[in-house]
Amino acid sequence: MDSELTAPELARELGVSLPAAHRLLDRHGISAPGKGRVRKAPRTLLDDTLDERGAVPVVFSGMSKSQMRVLAALSRAPLGLGSARQVAERAGVSPTVASRELTTLEAQGLAHRQERTVAADRARVRAFWTTDLRSWPGSLMQAVNQTVLPRAKRRRSKVATRIPARFGHLFWNADFSKLSPAVDASYIAGRMLASPNVGAWAWALENLPDDGIDTALSRRGMPVAARALVENWRVYG
Repeated sequence: MDSELTAPELARELGVSLPAAHRLLDRHGISAPGKGRVRKAPRTLLDDTLDERGAVPVVFSGMSKSQMRVLAALSRAPLGLGSARQVAERAGVSPTVASRELTTLEAQGLAHRQERTVAADRARVRAFWTTDLRSWPGSLMQAVNQTVLPRAKRRRSKVATRIPARFGHLFWNADFSKLSPAVDASYIAGRMLASPNVGAWAWALENLPDDGIDTALSRRGMPVAARALVENWRVYG
């Protein structure tokens, strides 16, 4: 693969205008080579920009780029997103823009609020923003699939000190009271990620160390879906 991109190629990959691509090159100190010569950028600049900002190379007819970002965020969050602010973080837009676009998309039947009971300190009913991909036209799906979202900023502060009691049934043949998320991370991750309990998936990904999760995924018998779940979560947070 070529290690450099011309300014027009960079603009096309990022879904921006050619002047915007040249401004990006200016900010990164990549000077114009002179009359008659093509201005080029290292491919790493494209990769870093996509990680930081994302890109919307294709805009579906009648939609805005911010709507494409919001739909991409919803389509890649099978469990839904709990607030407009969370949608904004995933999509790479401001909370104000996310709220506005969610209202518009809800009116169009492309986004909706879904209530679900979740286990916290006790069972609670919470609302999540979701979308029904089955209702999308194929051409919209193709366009949204090309949208690149910013890489999520991981926020885990520390490894949990214990496993919540609500997950005790997953460890039916172990001494649950003695399991340590720090010491037994790979064993705990294996049980949680292989279970059908979506709450266990979320807890494991948010509270167990990455090396323990990686070890669990490397073991034979781990479902392919679990590996895909972890990969998706690490990219989109």
